[in-house]
Amino acid sequence: MVISKPLLLAILCCICCAIATARELGDTAMAARHERWMAQYSRVYKDAAEKARRFEVFKANVAFIESFNAAGSQKYWLGVNQFADLTSEEFKAAMTNNKGFRYNGMKATLGFKYENVSADALPASVDWRTKGAVTPIKDQGQCGCCWAFSAVAAMEGIVKLSTGKLISLSEQELVDCDAHGNDHGCEGGEMDGAFQFIINNGGLTTEANYAYTAEDGQCKTTAAANNAASIKGYEDVPANDESALMKAVAGQPVSVAVDASNFQFYQGGVMTGSCGTALDHGVTVIGYGMASDGTKYWLIKNSWGTTWGESGYLRMEKDIDDKRGMLTVQMKGVGEVQRAATALGMPGNTTNAMATRVRLDLAIKAPNKRLNEVFLAKAGAHRIGRNKANGSRSGLRKKASVLHPWRRGMSGGWYSRVYKDAAEKARRFEVFKANVAFIESFNTAGSQKYWLGINQFADLTSEEFKATMTNNKGFSYSGMKATTGFKYENVSADDLPASVDWRTKGAVTPIKDQGKCGR
Repeated sequence: MVISKPLLLAILCCICCAIATARELGDTAMAARHERWMAQYSRVYKDAAEKARRFEVFKANVAFIESFNAAGSQKYWLGVNQFADLTSEEFKAAMTNNKGFRYNGMKATLGFKYENVSADALPASVDWRTKGAVTPIKDQGQCGCCWAFSAVAAMEGIVKLSTGKLISLSEQELVDCDAHGNDHGCEGGEMDGAFQFIINNGGLTTEANYAYTAEDGQCKTTAAANNAASIKGYEDVPANDESALMKAVAGQPVSVAVDASNFQFYQGGVMTGSCGTALDHGVTVIGYGMASDGTKYWLIKNSWGTTWGESGYLRMEKDIDDKRGMLTVQMKGVGEVQRAATALGMPGNTTNAMATRVRLDLAIKAPNKRLNEVFLAKAGAHRIGRNKANGSRSGLRKKASVLHPWRRGMSGGWYSRVYKDAAEKARRFEVFKANVAFIESFNTAGSQKYWLGINQFADLTSEEFKATMTNNKGFSYSGMKATTGFKYENVSADDLPASVDWRTKGAVTPIKDQGKCGR
């Protein structure tokens, strides 16, 4: 049986149009979802161009989140939250300590008072919320002062334990007034610097007296002079020792530093994974426990509002094998011991209680972070998310060995892509990220009998692809009549072969490339 050229062309065009239409419908649904998300989080963009760029980022992030959750390979899951229109780089710049946490030479004022506590005497689980020692979740906004929230939360806890009164203290006082040494307000700081400021200042005032504004401001000396609580010192938790941290947390909330590179979309469960040492975010450990599946965890209070995580809280795996990674006290070969506040009490009622600070580290690389080092896989050569040999799902990261670096693709790689300037390259990278996330999500879902791959079109939006590679005018009836009738009309379907491949008959020339000509 011979298929006429016009019929074959029509079939091919129908297939292309169907794929393009599917992508268009997907984009329409995603655009509506973005609008709902904007309304939920009161997001307003300065112009249409900014909205379009944020939509591409949003689309990429949603695809990544759905792909991660569909894989089901971790004990935690992600959600579309208030950070869904930020790239990982923008998120890190806005929400973490840009300077990182490193040893600054400051010495703790006291020794570790829990050193001689027996681990056997510790409770199986601790949650300081049930003891009324944790104030409600706060929101630092887009001000990188996590260090202040971490220190204040530890101080609030020990004030409660020392005096019986839970008082919400002022982070803004630290942001505005602790302007010396390593602390620089929204530009980052250190928790031990915050503790030292509180000691030197004679205490902190309440949040009600010195309200949070999420931006740097002038120190309000009159408000700051009305101290509500004070501390006399802070101490170190021994390095690389989860048992020591457990002893400290059993006694009080503890200020810690973590690697937050994978926190952006965390929604629930126990965060597990490999560990690193890039500490960039201050939080507070307020307890520990065991999940229903037996996974032990640290219970952590964050400062990103209640729409993030488990109503503002995080559970992170405890008792991991990589002690150096989870409880990092070493960076670049320098031994680092983290601090905490000690001796807190109300004015006139100072005690010898303490609030400890350590570094707790978890670094699980997000796939879209890795995309910076990945460029377009050669068309048709590899299937993202599915292993060709055995059909198993392998994911983008397991295919890293067969993918070329993004930067190599920019200068004579497989697709020899060159952009006119840095701005265009940055825009194309966002499109590339969105497309890779969509591909990985589609393949991971496994709901179709076909799969997608990263090819030469991976830096084009669906609109650009359609405009460049298809017939923009579409195919419609032109009134032209075929020169002959359909000669196969009377062929019996029962007589047709079960399969046909004209390549095996030598009737198909090698694949050609139309380039960027939509004809």
